Amino acid sequence: MDDFEIHECDLFEHEPYTVDCLALDERQGVLAVARHSDLETERRNGVIEFWNVIGTPIFYVRSTFLGNKTAESLLWKGDILFATHLDGSITSHCFHTSEYFTSRLTPSPLWCLASITGSAFCAGSDSGTVLILSVEDNDHVALNKTISIGFGTHVMSLACNGDIIAAGTMDEISLISVPKQRIEHRIKLPRTEKRKPTVVWCLCFIGDYLVSGDSRGYVSFWSASNGAFSHCLQTHQSDILSITAVNESLYAAGVDPTIARLGLNQVYIFTCHLTGKKEWGSYSKVMKVLIERKEEKVLYFDCNRRLDKHIRKLCIGYTFNGKTFILNISTLKINQERTAYRVEHRRTIHTNDVRALVASQHTTALYSGGADYYFCVSNRLKHADALKNITCNIAAGANLFSYQYDDRIVIWEAGKPSTGTSKKGIHCLANSPIKLAQLRSHRGEFIRSSALNHEGSLLAVSTICTTTLYKLDLHSSKEPSISVLKRMDICGTELLFTSTFLFIASGCLRISSLSIGDSVSEYPDLITERDNAGEVIRLHSNMTETFLILLTARNELFTLEIRKKTLRKLEIPGTNIFIDSQFINFASLYILCADRKHTIIEYNIDTNILSDNTISTEALCMLPDELVLQMNCNSSDGVVLGGSRGSFRIIALINGKRVLLYGPEACALKKTEEDDGVCLMRRDRCIQACWLSDRKLLFTTPIMLAEPSQTAFRLKRYGLN
Repeated sequence: MDDFEIHECDLFEHEPYTVDCLALDERQGVLAVARHSDLETERRNGVIEFWNVIGTPIFYVRSTFLGNKTAESLLWKGDILFATHLDGSITSHCFHTSEYFTSRLTPSPLWCLASITGSAFCAGSDSGTVLILSVEDNDHVALNKTISIGFGTHVMSLACNGDIIAAGTMDEISLISVPKQRIEHRIKLPRTEKRKPTVVWCLCFIGDYLVSGDSRGYVSFWSASNGAFSHCLQTHQSDILSITAVNESLYAAGVDPTIARLGLNQVYIFTCHLTGKKEWGSYSKVMKVLIERKEEKVLYFDCNRRLDKHIRKLCIGYTFNGKTFILNISTLKINQERTAYRVEHRRTIHTNDVRALVASQHTTALYSGGADYYFCVSNRLKHADALKNITCNIAAGANLFSYQYDDRIVIWEAGKPSTGTSKKGIHCLANSPIKLAQLRSHRGEFIRSSALNHEGSLLAVSTICTTTLYKLDLHSSKEPSISVLKRMDICGTELLFTSTFLFIASGCLRISSLSIGDSVSEYPDLITERDNAGEVIRLHSNMTETFLILLTARNELFTLEIRKKTLRKLEIPGTNIFIDSQFINFASLYILCADRKHTIIEYNIDTNILSDNTISTEALCMLPDELVLQMNCNSSDGVVLGGSRGSFRIIALINGKRVLLYGPEACALKKTEEDDGVCLMRRDRCIQACWLSDRKLLFTTPIMLAEPSQTAFRLKRYGLN
């Protein structure tokens, strides 16, 4: 068997997108992530990403580009996701399609959203008003009532328990009655500095409490009915930007990136008498002792001063100012029982501001994100970054590959290894990878998909408005050139080149083909379409180019017979969550699933039979806690799998049998001939493994473009300094 040639590179630059807010819909199993570009440019380039969080691992599905505006708050109502924006509008999004509706409600920015009940919800504006809204039958937003909080105020946070709407502003929380639609109570918050207002960044209801997080770093608890103060905790050293509640626990984080978990504790309030010994004179006083837990023989006191416990005696020694007093247990009297929240656990998994928190009600998962260019999934014991695969296209016949960014395509020529001896199987490069071209998108629009043909002579790029076909001449003896062959007003969610056609998936499962033979046809031909089937997120062909396999955002697989234009949905048994599906031969599919036990399943489209050859993550012998995120198949029945911790596995066909081959567990690079050692790169980010040819692999590890912006949160977002 010939050796595999593996090209390891770190040429892909991770794009700087910070996380603004998160919203979880557990009924659909979808996490919405609002981001914006952190580059120092005038355009903020907002985007909403949709992630499938049903299985393990969670994985990226698709994005909706918002243009030059950002989402300040997200809220799921049924199957519709609502987002507020700085221009005073609310947009309505659907997980299965990129099309969205815009409702313009006010000229001032809308900062926050909260669900009321049924189809009703509310939004907080920068002009000091709370908008009572409802969802119409066409998924548009209707304004029912406007409630003014006060002149010169800014509604920065909202929460609702169905009966009361809490609106957080500077130095104040307003409680609004939902039935009466008017302000019932106002809560005043103290300031730490006279000229520095206390900003209520976040609110939530839990049980009988209203919980607030503010710019002092305090989590405060108030009565949900009348706003009476209960207790407060300083959990952070600076602004608390987000709070989320799950069961009886609270999570809080902010500019101080430590995530604090607050738990409910049962507390007893006692009144007791202390009597001193005679030689010290008569001494009597009444004090309140907080007892966290009460067992049959042991009393646990919460007191600033030390209490010596004598379990088998009727008295407890109490030392105060060097004198010992006797506490008669029989004089203890329970005055009150109540509950209080305390910090039970802290986790530090971010290095910068945490601006969004959301917790699952059915699992232990906590999702957090902020100024870091990724968000995390964590529980008390471990955490993992949410890894997004790199879009890499291969032109196997020309030894070219391209990386897709949000507004540009970068084309590289793969390096060539030296023919000399190797050290531990690692060859230095005779020719390093060469950057041949960088192509900006049409009008700077957001790129949805791209594709290279086998010969490297054609490049197709689809943005949110157009699909452009380029002719590449990058190996010319003269100057390399790129020219436009055709531009079409189609937004292609997926593009695929075969030897004779360019296939374009658009809308909700609409497949078109453009002939690229001797001449390019004027208009693409519609092959098939199916209404409301969801956008196509994966598109591949078999080796003979007679069938296409399609995966939609609705987690449905379809096959398309190209010649007959026949579209068929695959009825695969089980409840698997599909990440990708590709042909391994003429009629057999490998399906990558978000499932540790059924990571890869094999399905025959001719016999419609699911094979018993199921491969689990354990059988792949990945690294501890590693998950398979990506799969790529070649024309020789070779399959490469990329893991979340940087390892990869190859499934090759040897003597008619499929054999698992192990890839290196660390990225080994030797830069020059003179290097004595080997440079080992950590792979703590997602990798992408693609076939450059039948025996040659391209292995990409992304690098960070820059560190997250260190600009103050309030100054950057709200201008309040």
